[in-house]
Amino acid sequence: MTNEKPQIFIDIDCKDLKTKVDEYENRGWRFVNICGSTVEGGVELIYSFSDGLPLENLRFTVPNGSTIPSVSGCFPNAFFFENETYDLFGVKFSGVSIDFDGKFYKVSVPTPMNPQSVQAREYAAQAAGAGAAATADDDAKGGE
Repeated sequence: MTNEKPQIFIDIDCKDLKTKVDEYENRGWRFVNICGSTVEGGVELIYSFSDGLPLENLRFTVPNGSTIPSVSGCFPNAFFFENETYDLFGVKFSGVSIDFDGKFYKVSVPTPMNPQSVQAREYAAQAAGAGAAATADDDAKGGE
């Protein structure tokens, strides 16, 4: 039995992404995915790579409104995750091999996973107002 952790997280600066990704390509690792999460002032991205276990993850924060380089030149399957990240979080990528230009997913509001986006805030406010109106209607009908 080993005590190896199945994942390693490596915090990097966004500007070092391309250099780090090139290192994984040169070592023959495979690109696994990109995972995003909204944080104060931007989006935290985690790029995962593997040559077995442990899984190595590059973690960094992209400020809102930033454009970062695509890694699809090194890892062609990254185009899928980059387009998804753009549609859901508003992170733009330069040089994507297949660029859907924000139309990869059909979403009701642009960048729905990024609460800092104007559209997401407006939609949330409208939904909250509609929810309050529905509750008032239910109360008027006797809670049906």
